[in-house]
Amino acid sequence: MIQAFLQLMQASDAIIGPINLGTLEEQTMLALAERIRALTGSRSELAYHPKPCADPIRRRPDIKLATRLVAWHR
Repeated sequence: MIQAFLQLMQASDAIIGPINLGTLEEQTMLALAERIRALTGSRSELAYHPKPCADPIRRRPDIKLATRLVAWHR
C-alpha cells in the first residue's frame, strides 16, 4: 500500500481526483488494530463503539483506476 501511495505522489499532475487504494480481501477493524498493536509493540487498550447507523456492513473498494494508473494490485 505504501508503494502505491509513493507511485501516486510521483505520478503526473494530470492525475487528479479520488483514487481508491485497498485490497479486495476484507479485513475487520479489530484485525487491523491488533496487527498495528503487534507491529508497534503497543499495549494500548482497544475501545469498542457501536457502528454508525448508515455504516455499510461490507466494503470493497473499486481499485480499477489505481490499477490502470500506477499498476496497483493487492
